[in-house]
Formats: sequence, C-alpha cells, structure tokens
Amino acid sequence: MLRDAIKGYEILFLKGKSREVYDLKTGNLRNIREVVEHLKLLAKVDFEVNTLYEKKETIPLINSNHLKSLGWRPLIPFEQSMKDILDFQRSILQ
Repeated sequence: MLRDAIKGYEILFLKGKSREVYDLKTGNLRNIREVVEHLKLLAKVDFEVNTLYEKKETIPLINSNHLKSLGWRPLIPFEQSMKDILDFQRSILQ
C-alpha cells in the first residue's frame, strides 16, 4: 500500500508528464471496515472502532493504466502490508 504508493510517486516524478492525471491504485477498493476486520483477524484480539457516521463514498473512476504504462505495478499485497503494520506496532509496544 504505502510502499507501493511511494514507488508510484517516484515514477511520476521521473517519468510523469505535466498536466496529466494519474491514478495510483491497485484496482482493489477497500473501505475502512474491511481494513479493520482484516487487522482484527491478524491481531487475534477483538477491538472496536467507533466512527461518528458512516458515509457511502463515491470514488471517481480514473484509468489506472496511465500510471502502469510508465512502469508502476503494485508489488506488495494488501495482506502483507497489514501484517507488516501490525508487526511494526507490536515491536514498538515491546
């Protein structure tokens, strides 16, 4: 996720064209609820996330092939990123 995004920005800085629109996405949309549920499975600890409201978000569709044509590809699976985040947080708490 973040590491792939940083690599995408690097490619844009080096190869992107001024005034062009690039969409930095994997094509797999996830809402915050899905992310939290995945973290709960990994953590093996139940926790609750409270929100003020839940809003359906409309995500504009932009062709992500434009950035891929410059050589960017997501390399790190979502599940691995979530595990790495959890492992990092655990290392801080120890």
